[in-house]
Amino acid sequence: MNSEPGVVKTASPGRASGTAAREARAANEER
Repeated sequence: MNSEPGVVKTASPGRASGTAAREARAANEER
């Protein structure tokens, strides 16, 4: 699930379950 480098940086190694990934995706879409 670490396709984008931005998602990995925004999401912690332990929080990359889905909440962080969703927040990272929302931030990318807002860009």
